[in-house]
Amino acid sequence: MTSGGGRCTVLAMRHLTGLLLAVVAAAGCGSEIDDRPATFGYIHEAILLPSCATAVCHSTQNHISGVDMQDRESAYNHWSGASRKELSTIYAQIGGETELDPEVLPEAGRMPLDSPLPETDILLIGRWIDDSGEND
Repeated sequence: MTSGGGRCTVLAMRHLTGLLLAVVAAAGCGSEIDDRPATFGYIHEAILLPSCATAVCHSTQNHISGVDMQDRESAYNHWSGASRKELSTIYAQIGGETELDPEVLPEAGRMPLDSPLPETDILLIGRWIDDSGEND
């Protein structure tokens, strides 16, 4: 009976070890903190320029709907004004929460049209708006 008890103890320890590893692994999932700066300078450089100021969209040469995201001041002027992300129409457009007026741009939907922004970028922009929305 002693050997059976020892075997049960070993099995219980393996089970607890496996359970502990699963808990530790689960705790690591989704706990990543976005430590990128929620500043307009960073957002303009890392998100808006490569995603929005493209040749076919909101570049200086081809500013669709009069929006130039390539020029930092022009881009900031377009983004500024809302004190909370819930009040920002452009935040709603990048988040897919609203559609653009079909008479302005019939094919418009979630921005950017060719490749919507990743959720982490949308959340960072929302954090910047909620923090102050200032131009640094």
